[in-house]
Amino acid sequence: MHNLTSKYDRISFMFLYRAYISDYADVNYVSLVSAAGSAVIFAQNYGHRKGAKGQPK
Repeated sequence: MHNLTSKYDRISFMFLYRAYISDYADVNYVSLVSAAGSAVIFAQNYGHRKGAKGQPK
C-alpha cells in the first residue's frame, strides 16, 4: 500500500510539475513577445526622433 501511494504521489507531482512548467513557458513566451514588440516600437520612435532632429544615427 505504501508503494502504491508513493507511486501515485510521484505521478501527481509529475503532472503538477508539467502543468506548472507549461504555464510558466506560456507566461515567458507572452512576456518575451511583448518585450520584443515594445523594443521594436521604442526603436522606431527613437529612430524617428533622431531623424526629425536631423542627426545621423
